[in-house]
Amino acid sequence: MKVAYNPVLEQDPQIIAQVNPDLILHIGLAAGRSYFTLERGAHRDGYDQIADVEGHKFSAERSSKVFGDCPAVLQPTFRVEDVWRRWRSELADQGIDVRPSEDAGNFLCGFIYYTSLAYFYKKDGRERPVMFLHVPVLPKEEDVAKGRKVAEALIRALVDSRRQRGVEDLVAAADMTTTSTAPMDVNFR
Repeated sequence: MKVAYNPVLEQDPQIIAQVNPDLILHIGLAAGRSYFTLERGAHRDGYDQIADVEGHKFSAERSSKVFGDCPAVLQPTFRVEDVWRRWRSELADQGIDVRPSEDAGNFLCGFIYYTSLAYFYKKDGRERPVMFLHVPVLPKEEDVAKGRKVAEALIRALVDSRRQRGVEDLVAAADMTTTSTAPMDVNFR
């Protein structure tokens, strides 16, 4: 997808509606990092500082119009700590540096993450099966192969956690946790 606000707003919800995925894993570049990062959430606002590849920024006024009453921060409904433990455990013996992060940032990575989370929040609010993985620059073929392993391990962790532990809604009131264990049909080759 083009690294621009308008294409994300137009295409991301359309793709989700057409495909109706069990889960979404967005993957974006975190230049300057040497490790892989599992992002735990995204912000609604703050995209008015950096212009996209088309030269546009996403104003707070436009954010209010597009995202309406969505919370300032949205998080996936995966049990992120459980996903994190499973992911880290699968990669532990491979010497791959994976870390959690609280914020996907205020450029297109955070924006597409929030847009996808907001799609599900607006739809029914109960489940937001979206996660974001930041990857470092992967210049060599062996780096790309390592990145593929990391992404596949994360997808397995997401699926296994969802099947075994269900989901939780951290946007809901602290004492009102939503849990679901509906089956997911995901296959790996």
